Amino acid sequence: MHGVLFRRSLNIDPVCPLCLNDIESMDHLFLDCVVSSRVLECAIQQGWISNRILAITTNLCNRLQGIASHPSLRRELPRIFLLLWHIWKGRNGVVFRNEIFKPMLCLVSAKKAFTEWRIRSSLSIHDYLTGAPSTSSSPKNIFVR
Repeated sequence: MHGVLFRRSLNIDPVCPLCLNDIESMDHLFLDCVVSSRVLECAIQQGWISNRILAITTNLCNRLQGIASHPSLRRELPRIFLLLWHIWKGRNGVVFRNEIFKPMLCLVSAKKAFTEWRIRSSLSIHDYLTGAPSTSSSPKNIFVR
C-alpha cells in the first residue's frame, strides 16, 4: 500500500487513491474509506452479507477474527474475503490503470467470483462423494461397440 511504501522513504503519494482524504492503510482502505465502504454498504443493503459484521470494529484484523469466532457470522467469511479482494483489485485499477472505482461493479465482481467458487466447490465435492473419475486420469473410450 502507498502508506507502507511512503514510510519506507519511497517517493509515493501516501493519500488514499479512492477518497483522496486520508493516508492509505489497510484499515483505512477496508474500513474507513468512504468510497470503498460503499461496496460493503451495497452488499448489506442487498442482503448479501449481514449488517451484524459492522458491530465488530477497531481494526481489520480484529474484525475478521471477530467474524471468524462468531458462529452465525463465520459462514460469511468467504463473501467478506471476496469483497476485500475485489476492493483491492479496484484500488489497483485506480492506481495502476487510471480506472474509476465503481462500488457496484466491485460488488458484482465479488458476487460473480463467489458464485463461481461455490459451483466449482460443489462440483468437486459432488465428484468426490459420487466417485466420479478424476479429470487427471487417462481418457476412456466412451464408445460402445
